[in-house]
Amino acid sequence: MNKKILILIVFLTSCRSSIFLAAEDSGPKNTIEDRVGGPLWIQRGDMPFIITVPHGGPLTVNGVEIRKKGTIITDIRTLELVELLNDLFIKIFSRKPYIVASRISRKYIDFNRSRECALEDPQLNTLYDEYHASIERAGDEIRRNFSCGLLIDIHGQSAERSAIFLGTNDTVTIEQLTKRRGNEVWKGDQSLAALFEKYGYTTFPSSDDLTSKEDERYNGGYTVQRHGINNPHGIDAIQLEIGLKYRYTVEEREKFGQDLAQVLMHYYELYFLPKL
Repeated sequence: MNKKILILIVFLTSCRSSIFLAAEDSGPKNTIEDRVGGPLWIQRGDMPFIITVPHGGPLTVNGVEIRKKGTIITDIRTLELVELLNDLFIKIFSRKPYIVASRISRKYIDFNRSRECALEDPQLNTLYDEYHASIERAGDEIRRNFSCGLLIDIHGQSAERSAIFLGTNDTVTIEQLTKRRGNEVWKGDQSLAALFEKYGYTTFPSSDDLTSKEDERYNGGYTVQRHGINNPHGIDAIQLEIGLKYRYTVEEREKFGQDLAQVLMHYYELYFLPKL
């Protein structure tokens, strides 16, 4: 029997909440199921995109101590950005991406790390498994229904507050996409970087920098390495490290969310619709 996390959310104040964890038995699951409340936001999509958000959650966990090792800083407003992005996809394009996002603070668990580095309290093992199993189930469903797809792992960085870093382990995690559609998916006028640049954003690497490698700090972490196309359950995967400027205020976040929706939909139309 697999274990499933049963969540009770208790609102302590108007702006802070915590969760209690308890285990209950459940049978094995082979399909992805919508889950809105609780520590994980899981959405079944109708297009071949998965959006993951490992570090944007605010929830504290009762009975679990803050991790003593590793980074515990939240990627500020990345969860709110993806909530906006999802609403825009539905409103503008009448499409829903698959979503797997954590609502738990990174202080307790880091879903973008291997298990040994992700958590220090075994109570969180089942939640960790469910997060990554949900990504795998979404990838399996996309391969069955669409043959190919893209995972977009959303992060935030403050090193370059007005820039976006793209990470694929130097194209390893988008190997199928480059084989299927050529290097133009990553470099040149029709690349993801170029689409961002058309809206006035600075990306690293840039669309016209045909030789440099990705920034080692942001070139694709555990999520894209584990769930990228180089793995049995994987699909093509890209990590986006979004500058703080585009996440911090409501005004900037709304503008960037609108642009991000257009960029991702354009990329989808270029490389993930069947060729006629």
